[in-house]
Amino acid sequence: MNRQNKTSYNSAQDMTRLFLNDENRVRTRAEFLHVYQHATPIKQRGVAVFVINRNDSPTQTKLGITASKKTIGKAYRRNRLRRQVREIFRLTLPELKPGHTVIVNLTRQALKLDTQQLRTSLHIAWHKAGLFITDTNDTPPQPGNGTPTVARIANIDANPGSDGSANADADAGADGTCRIRTNRILEIIEAPFRFAMLFLVKTYRLLISPIMPPICRFHPSCSAYGLECLQTLPFHKALPLLIWRIMRCNPFCQGGYDPVPNGKHKKQSGE
Repeated sequence: MNRQNKTSYNSAQDMTRLFLNDENRVRTRAEFLHVYQHATPIKQRGVAVFVINRNDSPTQTKLGITASKKTIGKAYRRNRLRRQVREIFRLTLPELKPGHTVIVNLTRQALKLDTQQLRTSLHIAWHKAGLFITDTNDTPPQPGNGTPTVARIANIDANPGSDGSANADADAGADGTCRIRTNRILEIIEAPFRFAMLFLVKTYRLLISPIMPPICRFHPSCSAYGLECLQTLPFHKALPLLIWRIMRCNPFCQGGYDPVPNGKHKKQSGE
């Protein structure tokens, strides 16, 4: 029992030195989104690093970590990688310039890295971002004084399920940002096709539909259905619905009420 006491920490202050302080952590989703909007990713093996200057607190450097379930997998893997990154950052913090916010986005390759390889990837990315106080050597500097990273990771692996809730908002923020960017890219690519289809449908409704008998078997009509699809849904979702409606509008189909999914006709019928 006495031997165990000799290896234990003498005070709570000694214990807190082994953990990253709250003022050095990015906590809220808004902070993550702010960094994503204003920083360019620096990609290395297993990580993508975002860095911006902090005007509100020029004396502190904060760290945020994202590890999405889709990319990394189960919670114990995400938590272990987060702790590894947090420990590497804590040991390197005395060598970093103050006044920055750093976001580390873990990629699938991080699962294949050991602690030393992950540290090297992070240090190279931080070098490229100009985070180190002295950046004259090509080789990333070694971590500063503190508990060895490998020893800390042994403790982390022994408790893989803890400390996961603090980054839930961060994961949501990262996934949300990726979805927003993907949707914007799709909108840009689909815009010419959407305008062309809208022109065809509106031309049909203006010039051809008035001189034809009402032969459509559905309500709303196929042209009204197509117009609403193109105006309310993404093009890659609207086009299959429109094609499927036209294929079903034939003498062998009974027809009837067939609104656009989540469209205005469906909302009105619900009222």
